Amino acid sequence: MTFATLANLCETRDVSTDAAGAIPVLNLPQRLRVSMEWAGMAIPDMAKAMRVSERSIRNYIKGDLDYAALMLWARVTGVDGTWLETGQAGPTNGPGLTLVAGTGFEPVTSGFQVGLGLAA
Repeated sequence: MTFATLANLCETRDVSTDAAGAIPVLNLPQRLRVSMEWAGMAIPDMAKAMRVSERSIRNYIKGDLDYAALMLWARVTGVDGTWLETGQAGPTNGPGLTLVAGTGFEPVTSGFQVGLGLAA
């Protein structure tokens, strides 16, 4: 799923809105795919980074993962764990969807925050 496709979801799916603009309502498999693409990773990259099989990654994308795997996914892709779990920005993030750049296991403070502008 590309960011253009994600932007199209704003027009074709349920969308919540707030002062910051539209936030597309994505299900967990969609958020997993978006986060993986945002991090520039493919299934083999995720499998290597998470130290699991490619089959496990495919199962995760179907929504078959536990909380620990979900939080590791967030850490590896550099996205907010609350957003990945719930679809809502975490309490310490600014308005709209906030992603944290970076890969691997460096602390969040080593990245920078970028708002994903999907406002209508």
